[in-house]
Order: sequence, then C-alpha cells, then structure tokens
Amino acid sequence: MSWAVLILAALAGAGLLVTAAIAYPRQIGGTDPAARGGWWLDYDEHATVIALAGVLAASRGPGWRVLRALCNAVWLYLGMVAALALPHHPGSWGRIGGAAALLVGVGFGVAAWRGFEPIRLTHLPDLAWFRDFDHCRRWIPAYATRRRRSVTAGLTSSDRERSSLMISCAWP
Repeated sequence: MSWAVLILAALAGAGLLVTAAIAYPRQIGGTDPAARGGWWLDYDEHATVIALAGVLAASRGPGWRVLRALCNAVWLYLGMVAALALPHHPGSWGRIGGAAALLVGVGFGVAAWRGFEPIRLTHLPDLAWFRDFDHCRRWIPAYATRRRRSVTAGLTSSDRERSSLMISCAWP
C-alpha cells in the first residue's frame, strides 16, 4: 500500500464525490437540457469510477501501474479541458478546479514513475530440467516415487530403468 498515493486518491476522490453529489439532485430535478439528456447521471457515474480507480491504484493490487498511468492521463485531460477549453461550461470545474485536477494528474504521474520497478528475470525457475533427464528425478513428489516403485517391481533392470526415466520425467 502506498500511503502517499492513497492520500492523494482519497482527497481527489472526495472532491469528485462532492461534485457527484451536486450532480445527482440536478438530474432528479430535470430542469435543464443536461438533465433531460441524462448527462448529470453520467457525470455522477464517471466521477465515482474515477475516484474508485484512484483508490485501487494506491492499493498495489494486480495492474496498479497501469491504473496509476491511466489516472494520470485522465486527471491531466480533465484538468486541461476544465481549465482551458470549457471553463464556463455547465458542469465544468472552472479554472481553479482544472488547475487542481492538473496537480492531481501530476501527482499520479510522479507516483506511476516512481513506482516503476524493472522486471527482474532472476526470479524465474530454472528450466534446464526439461533438457537434462538426470535432473528430472528431483522434481518428483514423494508419492510419485513410491508409486513408481510399485509399478516397476516385476520388470527387468533395463525395462525398469526406461520406465523410471519415463515416469520421472513425465512428472516435472
């Protein structure tokens, strides 16, 4: 868990949930064209999803790097649209909200960049046992070894050796 990203996501999510709470009664009232088109409900749902994505990005669960990068992109986009393109549009955060969204986007960008760790190939298992039959036997569980002895009990030594190799290498 990354506490700095969690605090950033919680603060940004609280701001988004406040705007979602304002948008919901506007949709219920239905007095403007945006409410008749169902836009306030969409706004409410999208704001909630973005807030949830920020919290999930802080959790370091599967896909946290991708979520941080996506939160970075979404917040930067929304900040630019709110501050530069549509500052006086209904439902816009205005110039101050757009600047705050840009700061949140930069915060997620720094968190995504600092959280990047190169993938190390040293943790991969040794795959040489596929090629070398002598090393196959060490991968057999104990119950398979006991079972192999009972199966090969009546065979000659050469047949027993061939079946031993076959059984032990078939069970990596």
